Amino acid sequence: MNETQCLTTINPGLYYHFGLRLAILDHFKFISTNNIDVIKIVIGIDGLPISKSSASQLWPILGYIRPFKNSVFPIGIYWGHEKPDDSNLYLKQFCVEAKELLTNGVNINGVIFKVIIDGFSLDAPAKSYVLKVKGHSEL
Repeated sequence: MNETQCLTTINPGLYYHFGLRLAILDHFKFISTNNIDVIKIVIGIDGLPISKSSASQLWPILGYIRPFKNSVFPIGIYWGHEKPDDSNLYLKQFCVEAKELLTNGVNINGVIFKVIIDGFSLDAPAKSYVLKVKGHSEL
């Protein structure tokens, strides 16, 4: 995937992709890889309002490397007055990059490390949205 970060229109708002690979590389600038065999990523997705007086909301895609749960990093962030119309478009850049990392691993200081997604953390509304299923309160 292209190393440059990009701002993309995802109706009805905007999405900025920071990058999972870059986050992994930044993480291991400060932490040794000596005891690491596999890089285990945990992904979190949720929608949140920016304020009560505005309809603006953020839908961040966040991650951390297990077991470093206190080092959360942004992978991508959507902003709009409504959630993204299509969860597939919202997740596309993340999915393309994640697939590449899961297939090829990541090179850190000349060593290729296997990358796995070790879990997802979504509340019920975010899970319904991402999976394109109706939640218990939707008709």
